[in-house]
Amino acid sequence: MSKKWGKIYLDKENAWISGVCSGLALYFGWDVKLVRLGFFLGCWVSPPIFVLAYLAMAIFQDPLPTEDLDLDLRAMEEAAKPARPGSARRKFAAAKDRYANLEDRLRALESVVTSKAFQMDRELGRQ
Repeated sequence: MSKKWGKIYLDKENAWISGVCSGLALYFGWDVKLVRLGFFLGCWVSPPIFVLAYLAMAIFQDPLPTEDLDLDLRAMEEAAKPARPGSARRKFAAAKDRYANLEDRLRALESVVTSKAFQMDRELGRQ
């Protein structure tokens, strides 16, 4: 789910202050605790840069579009559900039927192309 939207958003649902760290964690697919720890350590090393960067992101970033996230979460939940018994068998049988149908069609086409009448028409320029 990382980089789904193409830009960094504020994650207000998991926010401690304004959602900058949780938005960064969501974008990069990292653990939010590690992002917050990194921000804390960065503030300890160089407070003006990290505080100004945090404030700029809090002001200029848009909140996370929740409707896209809800659709993604629903799709992920559907994909995570265990397969119903026999569903793999049914899919395999359907694929086998499709390939059998294609093989029959190919055989019919092959019988036409290899026939004497088709070769004669081809040689005479009728085909």
